[in-house]
Amino acid sequence: MSNHHYANIKRIGSYITRHIPHIAVFAIILVGSVLFFNNYTLAISVELDDRPVAQVDSQDVLDAAVDTAQAGISDILGYDYDIKGRISTKSTIVKNSDASSDAQSVVEDIYDSIDGIDKQYALLVDGEEVGCVSDLEQTDELISHQLDSYSSDITLSAEYAADIELDSTYASVENSMDSEEVASVIASVPVEAVEEVTVQTPYRIMYICSDTLSPGEFEVSQAGVKGESTVTELVTYSGGTEQKRETINETVVSEPVTEIISVSPSQPGSSTGSFMWPVDGTLNSTFGNRSVSVGSSNHKGIDICCPSGTPIYAADGGEVIFASTMSGYGNLVQIQHENGSVTYYAHCSSIDVSQGDLVSQGEKIASVGMTGTASGYHLHFEVRLNGEPVDPLPYLPQ
Repeated sequence: MSNHHYANIKRIGSYITRHIPHIAVFAIILVGSVLFFNNYTLAISVELDDRPVAQVDSQDVLDAAVDTAQAGISDILGYDYDIKGRISTKSTIVKNSDASSDAQSVVEDIYDSIDGIDKQYALLVDGEEVGCVSDLEQTDELISHQLDSYSSDITLSAEYAADIELDSTYASVENSMDSEEVASVIASVPVEAVEEVTVQTPYRIMYICSDTLSPGEFEVSQAGVKGESTVTELVTYSGGTEQKRETINETVVSEPVTEIISVSPSQPGSSTGSFMWPVDGTLNSTFGNRSVSVGSSNHKGIDICCPSGTPIYAADGGEVIFASTMSGYGNLVQIQHENGSVTYYAHCSSIDVSQGDLVSQGEKIASVGMTGTASGYHLHFEVRLNGEPVDPLPYLPQ
């Protein structure tokens, strides 16, 4: 190596040796400054009545939060509430994570600093607020307990008929509902319970005339047996009281067996004073208002379903005063009884008597059909007193 090159190297080494301390200090300051400004920022420290409330990163965020908080607090307390004159600010340096840029979070910080306001839970029923509660756990227990009170051995399920929700909010401490008020509100919410019950179906009693019996004698030729069904019902409760019950499913376990009683025949035209079932079938439509394909109608009798051609018997002895066709009724028989009542037998496929005939109780007068206005084979049976239709069921054996 030449003497010239060696001298240059010594000069460069000497320069670096003299200036390294200054370069290191500058580098340290530069790195520290970068780290500081990456983690800290200039912010606004907010105080309410000299109590620290929040730290925000801009005046715009603070102004928006104060306006929103003042309106919200006034609404909660029920009177105009001024916080602007009680707010003080100063500049400060804080960690970036401590300087809020969310006006809503600052609003909540202000709420937390106001006496008389507390973070609570709005009780909502079908989206409508009915009050506020402070104890979330206790309220959840009241909601569950109320629902559990509708459970029993026959309950398959139970649920509120309205949505009950608890939504976090701020509210006046004075207006917070106590446990009794909450329980009262929850008790007023309807509950729908699905219940499964076993019901017994009463059997009917049918009288048959027998020429082998003396007047006044009777004989049970077939004992009646109650039927049994498993019924699933949707029951609506309100305030602990049943409001509505709707059958959603029914499974027949056993059909009822009609009790058949043989009696001695009465004299033609004479009444016994009590009615027998005119046919053996299934009751499927009762007396009074009922739904039809369009609207509703007033049913003047009962409908007893049975196969076509099933014999129809006189419910009691009397005189046949009509045996022909009538609009809506189809083939119709009317019998006048000694007590003034008249029985109707409608939709017959055929008629076995004529007007003026005297018939005995249990005498065959017609056969089941679906003439007139009828959607299926059945007997429409009416009882009329003084010309007005009455419910036949109370007059028939149960």
